[in-house]
Amino acid sequence: MKQIRARIPILTLLIFINISAGLLSHSVRAEEPYEEWICKVVSVQGSVHAKKKGETQWMPVRLNDTYYPGDVIRTQERSRTAVVLPNEATLRIDQKTTIIFSGLEKDETCLLDLLTGAADFFSRFPRGLKVITPFVNAAVEGTEFFIRVEGDQTLLSIFEGRVGATNEAGSLVLSRGESAVAQAGQAPVPRVVVNPRDAVQWTLYYPPVLDYRPADFDSEAGWQSNVRRSIEFYRAGDLTRAFSSLEGVHEDIQDPRFFTYRAGLLLTVGCVDEAGVDIERALDLDPSDSQAFALQSIIAVVQNKRDRALDLARKAVELAPKSSAARVALSYAQQANFDLRCALASLEEAVELEPENALAWSRLSELWLSFGYLDKAVDA
Repeated sequence: MKQIRARIPILTLLIFINISAGLLSHSVRAEEPYEEWICKVVSVQGSVHAKKKGETQWMPVRLNDTYYPGDVIRTQERSRTAVVLPNEATLRIDQKTTIIFSGLEKDETCLLDLLTGAADFFSRFPRGLKVITPFVNAAVEGTEFFIRVEGDQTLLSIFEGRVGATNEAGSLVLSRGESAVAQAGQAPVPRVVVNPRDAVQWTLYYPPVLDYRPADFDSEAGWQSNVRRSIEFYRAGDLTRAFSSLEGVHEDIQDPRFFTYRAGLLLTVGCVDEAGVDIERALDLDPSDSQAFALQSIIAVVQNKRDRALDLARKAVELAPKSSAARVALSYAQQANFDLRCALASLEEAVELEPENALAWSRLSELWLSFGYLDKAVDA
């Protein structure tokens, strides 16, 4: 008991010191206003950089990086990123875009300056967003909204919710399914857009199906060495160098594999229009190229063209019965048509045909998991 009593004053002193330190640190924080984060990075593909407020150096953006009011994010060509805002909305940022994250209002409305490029705002619930552009300002109350700054104009499309578009020349209120354009020095005016969602195809995820390896391009031809380097960078997760390795390659190549490889790389960052051009180049060189049909099938799956996806995937398998990639593409088309058992069978054939195909194994794991077979999914 004596030992316990002897320790009580010391314990009391320690508690007093801790409380005092806490009060002191609280008073210091009270003097320095707390600055809430304005966005958190949830996806990065390609070359994306950020510049902190008051700094001059651009630094690479990494997954889970957090940014604050006044910070700037910039995406390069064939690059994209997605960030989560404090109000739980997602902002997806297209290639060649520069955005300043200005701050957060008391009603959880996020403020940002879109200097150039495009962004898609998405939320499961109505959220607030105010966007300032060189030609019009947009006040958003809704769940999905697209905006692009190009040349001397700003384009707006509203998928869900309402947007007030305002500049010095006038204002306009847009609702679901409506679009508008605001040119320099002119009031915003309505614009009819037949398929407004075509403008956000770059936000979609196109799963890879082609498992090219450096050894697949073993010729001494100059372009094949470029592709080998590109594949090595791609496998290491460096998309920027994967693309740059293909720069300078002459477009008069007569091997469709170059174009299907580059098309797959372009789909990785959502550049579906450019990928489509390369796929057509491959088919011009070889109308029976199974890889090209497999890529077309994946595009159709993602764009919800289920019947076309199935036809294209079956064509890919027909043209190359021993192609693992064709069967991976077929599995996606079958799943899109709610035929999971056939999708599973296609993948089992894919890994049997090509046991070293990592994409086929990971896709098989995904299907086993959907059936609830955890052990088989882990094994795959």
